[in-house]
Amino acid sequence: MSTGGPLLVRGATPSPSTNPGLDDGVHPVFGEVRVEVTPDGPAPAERCRQLHAAVDEHCPVLDLFRNTTPVTTELAVSG
Repeated sequence: MSTGGPLLVRGATPSPSTNPGLDDGVHPVFGEVRVEVTPDGPAPAERCRQLHAAVDEHCPVLDLFRNTTPVTTELAVSG
């Protein structure tokens, strides 16, 4: 499996004007995410296509990208 995608990182790196802060004027975001899977096994190509379609339809990780999912972050610091 290989993955990739263009990432706009300016918003996730320090900006010269507010160093060491982040560039608040730029939202760090992937322009797209690409996943390529190369099956290795005895299954025929048609079966691989069927499995691919089923995974795309039911994968919870893909659902995170395709739909609005509430995200909560928490910082647990000891001491």
